[in-house]
Amino acid sequence: MSRIMRRLLPKKRSASRENEERYRIVAETASDAIITIDEESRILYANQAAEKIFGHSVKEMTGQPLTMLMPEYLRHLHRAGLKRYVETGQKHISWQAVELPGLHKSGREIPLELSFGEFTRDGQRFFTGVARDVTERKRAEQRQAAQYAVTRVLAEALSVADAARRVLQAVCEQLDWEMGILWQVDRHRARLRCVEIWHRPETDVSEFASHSRDSEFSRAEGLPGRVWAEAAPLWIANITQDELFQRRAPALKDKLQSAFGFPLLIGGEALGVMEFFSRQAQSPDEALLEMMSATGNQIGQFIERKRAEAELQASEERYRYLADAMPQIVWTARPDGYLDYYNRRWFEYTGLTMEQTEGWGWQPVLHPDDAEMCLRRWARSVLTGEDYQIEYRFKRASDGQYRWHLGRAVPMRNGDGEILKWLGTCTDIHDQKRAEETARQSNRARDNFLATLSHELRTPLTPVIGWLHMMRNGMIPVSSFDRSLEIIDNNAHTLMRIINDLLDMSAIMSGKMRIESLPVSLHSALREAVEVVSDEAARRGIVIEMTDCDEDDVTVIGDRVRLTQIFWNLLNNAIKFSPAATVVRVKCEANGVEQRITVEDDGQGIRADFMPHVFERFRQADESKTRDHGGLGIGLALVKSFVETHGGRVVVESAGVGQGSSFTVYLPRYESPARSAPAHTTQAGGEDAATTPAHLLLVEDAEDTLTLLQTALGVRGYRTTPCDSASEALRAAAAESFDLIVSDIGLPQMDGHELLKRLRELPHLRDVPAIALTGYAAAKDATAALDAGFNLHLAKPIEPSELIAAIEQLLSKS
Repeated sequence: MSRIMRRLLPKKRSASRENEERYRIVAETASDAIITIDEESRILYANQAAEKIFGHSVKEMTGQPLTMLMPEYLRHLHRAGLKRYVETGQKHISWQAVELPGLHKSGREIPLELSFGEFTRDGQRFFTGVARDVTERKRAEQRQAAQYAVTRVLAEALSVADAARRVLQAVCEQLDWEMGILWQVDRHRARLRCVEIWHRPETDVSEFASHSRDSEFSRAEGLPGRVWAEAAPLWIANITQDELFQRRAPALKDKLQSAFGFPLLIGGEALGVMEFFSRQAQSPDEALLEMMSATGNQIGQFIERKRAEAELQASEERYRYLADAMPQIVWTARPDGYLDYYNRRWFEYTGLTMEQTEGWGWQPVLHPDDAEMCLRRWARSVLTGEDYQIEYRFKRASDGQYRWHLGRAVPMRNGDGEILKWLGTCTDIHDQKRAEETARQSNRARDNFLATLSHELRTPLTPVIGWLHMMRNGMIPVSSFDRSLEIIDNNAHTLMRIINDLLDMSAIMSGKMRIESLPVSLHSALREAVEVVSDEAARRGIVIEMTDCDEDDVTVIGDRVRLTQIFWNLLNNAIKFSPAATVVRVKCEANGVEQRITVEDDGQGIRADFMPHVFERFRQADESKTRDHGGLGIGLALVKSFVETHGGRVVVESAGVGQGSSFTVYLPRYESPARSAPAHTTQAGGEDAATTPAHLLLVEDAEDTLTLLQTALGVRGYRTTPCDSASEALRAAAAESFDLIVSDIGLPQMDGHELLKRLRELPHLRDVPAIALTGYAAAKDATAALDAGFNLHLAKPIEPSELIAAIEQLLSKS
């Protein structure tokens, strides 16, 4: 047996050497430090990786105690633990993947992950340790922890000042740095100033902190200025060796060695700079700088957001101050549509408190018919971000009435398009809506009026044209001509009344109505109006019953024609809307200062809803094409205007449809101080007329009208010279003398104004009276004729007797 062992022993020794060599090769090529010690903790072996990790050469480590690679505060723990294990076998730490700090030759600590093993050789116990440098892993963990801490601070901070202090603290604590400083850009002065400092409580950096608080930096000046200028992070491994670092003396005094800084950016522009300081020498960490650059952007966005929120809050406060002074309701809402502010006008208008209407509580003041529509539209705006605009009815607290309002709201967004607030107004548009409705009714009334006017003009024109056609073509016997002419005459007068009414209404609407101001017998004007309508009343069997209208006559100051029109319109309406064989009552009453004329009928009556519109122009109770009665709907409007022009008023009463109606005119009385004898006027063609008939120049381009004038005036006894153009009139005037001129205005080639001017240049016609007889019947046309030198303006059509009266009046004054 011993012989066999002797043979095998050399082989075992050879194998052991091979294993040792293989172990040495593996150890020398390993990236982790491998160190073997004996029971006395002396280093027997260290590989090349140990040199890289600890900074000592293998020669320097061999034979030295292992504690040379440990921080001072761990050495006694190691010695005590190793002794206990050798004596008792009890381990004081885990031998598998335990993390402990090592000590670099430079004096800095190294985070290590250690694993231990034990072996025996030649009866002696040896220990081998594997040390892995986990600096990079630790740095990555620190960077991640710092980034998370900063993100959490920015999410929780209520202000920039609060965030700044907590960010500086979080970065220092997570990266094991001693001190952090925040610099803010003063844009007006183009300087960086210190706004916040944080340092570890146990670290005395008062000298450096005080110096920094009192410092300011321009672009490219010092560490903060260089970061600001380049808008990029910067690392200084050794502060005392950096010539551009201006605070070296206080930094050296407070034992600060390394520093780095990064900008706080928003949109490429630096809002500020953060810098951090360490008492341990720190080699540049590019990954950390890259992470802090991203963090700087994150902090910059936070600062800008808080600044925007502060400006928004300030603008909201200013806005609310202004909103309380605004006449319309103003409100704001959160992005989710929850209303959180109303101005003072809201509470005054609705009578509700903020607690009653906060959020969605404005619904109680909405009209029930509008509530669902408003809520649906508001919800859509909130979901889509669209502007909100809608009309709805709101209840007013003062009278409980619902009034139309226009609601508007627009979203207020930040730079990213995110909705921060909704800004809304609620404007009372009730009067505007009512005006629009009135305008629509007015437009409808105008359209109805134009259709009615066409009908009213064509109706009398039809018999005029028809009877004339039959008379001209021998379709009726000559014995029936009188009846035909009567029909034509009646319809012609109807046309004339329509045209006169239109001209009167035009003059009223333009403010150019001309009213005479002379003493007028009121009862005389009333009786004249009764005579005008008597034939129509008799035809329908209607009796006009007058009470107290033949007693003391009453005088008023006014225009006899307009007063007659007032009574004619009222009587005509009463007859038109009364059943046949009924009575129309006219009653006259007086007191000391006022005369009342009432026209009352038992006819159709007036609907209650139409009573406010009775005197409106172009309005009729029945505007359908199937109505029973004609008319333009301006008669009663003329009545009201004429009465008020005479200083009076008109009142309507009716118990309703089928209950008849009454119109009462109130006019102020006039008492003449003395009666004077009427002036006597000598008229041409009368008993006192001159023996030689007056010679008249007639100028009219319409042949039928010229013939009518020549015939009517010839029958009256005047000599006439008819001319159908201005040129012919000038030739006649050069050869003859005339006592009076009657001329149309709308003449071809030369109008009547120019003609009269030319005639006035002739010495014998300079003072001859002239009448403008024209179809231009507006007030401005009358004024233009008088300004041109005419003595009188008469509008067509006109009764020959009226023209003759005007001629005789002018001749009597000449």
